[in-house]
Amino acid sequence: MIGSFVIAAILQEYRSPGAFSFIAFWMIILAVAIGGFGPRTSRLSLEEINRLPGLN
Repeated sequence: MIGSFVIAAILQEYRSPGAFSFIAFWMIILAVAIGGFGPRTSRLSLEEINRLPGLN
């Protein structure tokens, strides 16, 4: 909910390029975090991934 106010403030101050940069930056941060801390699923079938602990 707070995110919408942050985006609105960035849009008002920096316009579309600033808002796009802000969102892109956080998407990259999230992709790195998920890739770094997420479960390893390379070369696993969907059934094997489904049995991984903590993913149910």
